[in-house]
Amino acid sequence: MPSWRELLFPESAVARRPSPPLPREERTFINPMGIRREGGDGRPLFYHRDWRFLEIDVEAYDLLRVFSSLSEARDVADAPGDAELRAKASTGYASMTPEEKASFEQIQVREVAKSNVPDARRLVGWGRIVGDRSVRVFSAARDGKPQTDYDRTFDRVRVGLRSIGQEDYVGVLMHWDRDMPRGDGPFESADDHLVLDVVVRSSLLEGLAAELAGRTTPPALRLHLMALLYQDEVEEALARPEHDQTYAMLEGGSARVYVSNLTVGISSRRAEAVREEESEWVEAPAPVATVAPDGGDIGRRIRGLAIAVWGLAAAVVIAAVLR
Repeated sequence: MPSWRELLFPESAVARRPSPPLPREERTFINPMGIRREGGDGRPLFYHRDWRFLEIDVEAYDLLRVFSSLSEARDVADAPGDAELRAKASTGYASMTPEEKASFEQIQVREVAKSNVPDARRLVGWGRIVGDRSVRVFSAARDGKPQTDYDRTFDRVRVGLRSIGQEDYVGVLMHWDRDMPRGDGPFESADDHLVLDVVVRSSLLEGLAAELAGRTTPPALRLHLMALLYQDEVEEALARPEHDQTYAMLEGGSARVYVSNLTVGISSRRAEAVREEESEWVEAPAPVATVAPDGGDIGRRIRGLAIAVWGLAAAVVIAAVLR
């Protein structure tokens, strides 16, 4: 039966004889389930994508209330002649007659409608991945882009939660790279970073707002997430839950993610429990049975000790006299 590597990458089932070094832009291979990277020693390293558990402590945040009025309605059907006017406006608006320009403006006005979510919440801030986890981002040749030397590891995340309606949705964890525009708000960064963007049901952020209303100091928040991230085959096979683990994604890429829990009031500034080392190669000694002596035995031992002490003192005195 073929291995999972051969199922994901059929070319790996070919006779495994040494091959010449591959050009840099051909050293990473991607398919919907995995990544294969050629190592410096010529051995390929496989990355498998699966749901990975992440916890993020939100270190600084704002909880905003958003009141929406009008928005664009994308489901408005075109009237006869609208398509022709759009095409003409995109290629030669200056040559259109005043009547055509007025009709084109009416098309754009029809696309404006009342917002279907007039009242919503939004949480924005910065968080840090906890539990000895991090996300490595590296480059690959895809979509016509050459492979570069980009290779960075992140544990800080710009957090964005939005409450729209009564449903939860699968969101995204993105790598915000050099080619993307930068904002100038308090939670923007000029450096590359990870961005979490998830839509949650309104009751989740409304419950958080109720918690904040009764506190003078904003509580610590912890997000519990599941994300579709890659991990190399070696670490995935050998790592245990208490080990450091690094997941992976591609430069400028994204991973599907959903929120499983939002915990309020959890602080990471507490002493860690001492973890006993475990090893299957060490045998613990069998416990030694002990029997407590009775009172009579204790008395006999004390009297014997006293006699011995007095006998020693007498011997010292006699030795001194005879000297």
